[in-house]
Amino acid sequence: MTVRCLVIGWDAADASLVDEMLAAGELPVLQSLQERGTRGPIEALPGLGDDAHWATFATGLLPGEHGRFHHRQTGDEPYIEAPYRRTRMTDVPFWSTMAANGPVASLDVPKSPRGEMAAGSREVIDWLCHGEEQPQPSSQPPRLAEALTRDHPVHRPMTCYRTYTDPQDIEAIARQYQEQVMVRTATILNWWDDQDWDLFLAVYSESHCMGHHAWNVHDPAHFSHISLPSGIDPVKETYRALDRELGKLVDAAGSGTAVVVFSLIGMGANNEGTYLLDEVLLRLEPPGAAKQAQVRLASRLRSLTPVFLRRLVPRKMKSMMRIATTRAGLRVYAVQHDATSGAIRVNLKGREPQGLVEPGDYDAVLDELERELRQLVDPDNGRTIVSDVVRVREQYPGPQQDIFADLLVVWEQSQYINGATSPRIGTVKVRRPLPRPGNHRPGGWYVSNRAEFAPSGVADLARAIGDLTASQHGAATAIRSGTR
Repeated sequence: MTVRCLVIGWDAADASLVDEMLAAGELPVLQSLQERGTRGPIEALPGLGDDAHWATFATGLLPGEHGRFHHRQTGDEPYIEAPYRRTRMTDVPFWSTMAANGPVASLDVPKSPRGEMAAGSREVIDWLCHGEEQPQPSSQPPRLAEALTRDHPVHRPMTCYRTYTDPQDIEAIARQYQEQVMVRTATILNWWDDQDWDLFLAVYSESHCMGHHAWNVHDPAHFSHISLPSGIDPVKETYRALDRELGKLVDAAGSGTAVVVFSLIGMGANNEGTYLLDEVLLRLEPPGAAKQAQVRLASRLRSLTPVFLRRLVPRKMKSMMRIATTRAGLRVYAVQHDATSGAIRVNLKGREPQGLVEPGDYDAVLDELERELRQLVDPDNGRTIVSDVVRVREQYPGPQQDIFADLLVVWEQSQYINGATSPRIGTVKVRRPLPRPGNHRPGGWYVSNRAEFAPSGVADLARAIGDLTASQHGAATAIRSGTR
């Protein structure tokens, strides 16, 4: 059986570290592909993390069009973010479109919409990926997920939001991920001989989650650097394992197969300053705004809940009401975003149910925010802590441009951010909860054994993969940018 085009994702495998390991000869399979073909960067989506990148990769559309900026966005409840699932996306992934022309396999591509797979093609989601959206894998056809669950009954979620401080726990996670890498490869090879594949696409998430968990082991300059008893660097060990498994796939595919290996986004020390943003924005509000919001909260709680039931209101509900009511009393507020930037939403009349900012004042509010944010420096060393401010409507226009945030505050992450100070806000120092060691940075890349493979960015990868697959059997271009 043959595979015309093999596309392998190393999720959030950082470009700088890959370069370092290639130079040291530690990734020989990737090096061999590069020497026979090409390597290039993948330009990041400014201010956005892995959710937006994967959804853009899948659809060939920017977030203002496909709608997925983050894994939590504006939901049914005013002023409260809710999980953003792939079921909210209406665009189809490019591999589903390609399946209409020939057999396609897709394994564990995260954060992406689903499309109908033609007979003979197959797809598995939420098996061993980062950011699972359901507790068990699902597939087209259904028997595939049933077989994976049967053959691998211990399903371990990729718990990237948990922070491990015990070196033995980190070593255990590293061993788990090494095993998962091999299990995924074995699954790919088991599928291999079922038929001739036009496109075989699979994503390894272990590089992503190991970076979150153990960047402080890898980086000796990290603010919480630790060493493991074994002396290993689990991040590098994971990359080496990916390279070894890639060798098995390349050997099995044969010399005639076009191969692409890629990562959409990078990884680095978690030096972001989003934990300061609530207090910074509060100090930019008119005097008394937050206090007025809290008074409204107390009044609302009393009106909604009889005295004898107040103690029975679930804590989570009280917390959500407190957040919603506080935000309703502010001109602007921070929404959840934990990638390369903090995210700010304007309480806009006509969009928010209790909007305070007139549409005619929208741009002036953004101008004020950008001016003040760019003045922020670290009080401990005077270093600028904001490297860019992204206006979402300008950067990501489209029908979905308003469902997440209006401004993205991109942090200058070369050093740990200790606080924020400026002439207007004074000095803000907030106790930061123990962060996970690694977080996302720009730093996408691709390697291919075909010199003609040359995507121009994340949104162009679908087109480039379609062209490469089509060229393998002399067909016309299969995919254009944007897969509507």
